[in-house]
Amino acid sequence: LNTPVIDFHCHVGRWNRFGGDDDPVEYLRIMDAAGVDRACVFCSNFGDARRGNDLVARFIEKYPDRFIGVAYVTPRSIDEAMSELERCFETLDFKFLKVYPDYFGKSIDDSTYAPIFQWANERNLVIMSHSSGPSKGASPVGSGRYRGVNPSGENDFTWPTRFIGIAQRYQQIK
Repeated sequence: LNTPVIDFHCHVGRWNRFGGDDDPVEYLRIMDAAGVDRACVFCSNFGDARRGNDLVARFIEKYPDRFIGVAYVTPRSIDEAMSELERCFETLDFKFLKVYPDYFGKSIDDSTYAPIFQWANERNLVIMSHSSGPSKGASPVGSGRYRGVNPSGENDFTWPTRFIGIAQRYQQIK
């Protein structure tokens, strides 16, 4: 069986706390040691999405047969996010989008994401997001939806139930 191994979720960029690196050669060494043929890479390490997306573009420019570009934006400044989406998909040829509600400080179904989701929906894009579940002892509240902070003190920004309305509204997003 000759099936390529593709790692779908790879952070790039110097982030010492987690051993992140901004050297594509070192990244390739680790990928090769792990038997990974290609990596979908994104950088959400900086407050500036453009800076992170530029780093991803450098990885792809050096090794286009090994790295797949993943755009990262946040709705913190929606005008900047929308222009960055255009640049990432029209100019840099990235393949899908990563959102990170924990960095933004609002849940995945917050209305500030609507322009991003609508844009992605119109283009049939893939969006990646973390998803977390309720800690042991957490209980649903209201109409089958988890809300607030669970007993362990974690936020509920990406609990699975938050994705239901998004999937129903934006049916072309994958």
